[in-house]
Amino acid sequence: RSSGGGITGVSPRVKEEILNVVIRAILDEDVFPSPDVDEATLVSKLVAAAQADSAESKDNSETAAEMRRVRATAVEALAVCSRRLGKDELWRLVDSAADVSSGGGMGCSPNLRWELTARFKDIRLPEVSSDGLVEHCSGANAVLSAPRPEDAARRSLETLSPGGPEKDKGE
Repeated sequence: RSSGGGITGVSPRVKEEILNVVIRAILDEDVFPSPDVDEATLVSKLVAAAQADSAESKDNSETAAEMRRVRATAVEALAVCSRRLGKDELWRLVDSAADVSSGGGMGCSPNLRWELTARFKDIRLPEVSSDGLVEHCSGANAVLSAPRPEDAARRSLETLSPGGPEKDKGE
């Protein structure tokens, strides 16, 4: 398997952000669908990313958690594709993902098929915030609604002032 759906040599965090850029583009009706985008290759890469594992994830729990976020983000991208292309067309492309394997694709595992079927039943989709970031909906895998450990640590550091909590409240 190719780690991260053919995106090699970059961290899981970067892979997740690349997938968020893809989601943002697919959500934009002026950008997708486009004659410049080979939908079969796109779906094949997303299927591979949704099933990605990494050798490091077996040894490093942080990397394993990051790879879960990558896989969940790829599932969200496929959910957006399903809405934009139609479920029947998306399933046709998912079923033919293994045939596009020269582009880094792989067939859809039974576990992914089950996950996609469940996800497609929920009509909620990610949205683009006013600052241009992808906001995942509550229908997404719960791993996407949890803050990353490094983000949570930074937020708690930002909320503590040098004077302590009382100074923050203006007391």
